[in-house]
Amino acid sequence: MIISTNKYTYLPLLITLLLCYVKCATLTVNTGDNIIAQSVQYSFQINLAASGITPGTATLTFDPTVYTFTNSSAITGCYNTLNVTLLYSCYASAGNQISFRWTTSMSSTSPLFLSFSNITNPSYVDNFTVSFDYTPDSGGTFSTVTSTITGLQPDTLTSCAMNFSPNYTNSLSSITFTVVNKHQIPSGGSLQLTFNGYTPTTSSLTISNASVFINSGVTAVVTGSIISFSAFFNTLVPAGTTLTFTIGSITSPPTTSSSLYSITILTSAKANYLNKIDQSTCTITNIQNYPTASLSFVPS
Repeated sequence: MIISTNKYTYLPLLITLLLCYVKCATLTVNTGDNIIAQSVQYSFQINLAASGITPGTATLTFDPTVYTFTNSSAITGCYNTLNVTLLYSCYASAGNQISFRWTTSMSSTSPLFLSFSNITNPSYVDNFTVSFDYTPDSGGTFSTVTSTITGLQPDTLTSCAMNFSPNYTNSLSSITFTVVNKHQIPSGGSLQLTFNGYTPTTSSLTISNASVFINSGVTAVVTGSIISFSAFFNTLVPAGTTLTFTIGSITSPPTTSSSLYSITILTSAKANYLNKIDQSTCTITNIQNYPTASLSFVPS
């Protein structure tokens, strides 16, 4: 299993499938890391809840838009979670499918425990479909059932920085951003900025000095302290790209405190800002007070 260094809490990714064969059964899936794009171990517990399951072949089918299995033989680490010496014959039966077999009959009181360590999480946050099929060697059918994978979390940006100009308190300024994305952003991807600690005043926001990946003509939508740019990226942005852009006509923080103010930068695969890719909160540090003017009188 690859352990991520991301600071997010690793919450279990739970999937429950209703597998109604005589009576309803369940499938629970746990991942070692629910951050997007991480190569992790998926562990399945299949409670068959049937009158009896004979030897046969089962197939897990994942959403083909985000899951791809390239190895055509054994899937790495395919074993019984409770008994690691009990190996299954697992293989990628299609680009988005993993099939496996068992050779002994099982009853409804004997859950099937299975683990794979060669699965890469999707590249953005969303709910994704997975289905379960079973074909007994002796014939017969087991109805396909479908459920949704939820609980994925965005990764963090590789780096982010911004500078206000002028950088005096409570000034109508321009902000120049320098951002390095950790994961690729698809064409049509969006950007959202959340101002923390204060709500800026904006006036006819403009984008200038933008990298070639950025649509400078996009219209900003301002909702309180959140500024959203739908379809901000006009072409695919490779991972590790340094992105620069300037947003004009926006007020700077009201004080010089470097602990009170920050901007959360979010990249999204689509226009709804729910399909998160990278998200980081960057501190505003370069704000100064206006210089103090002085007036003196010289006797004539």
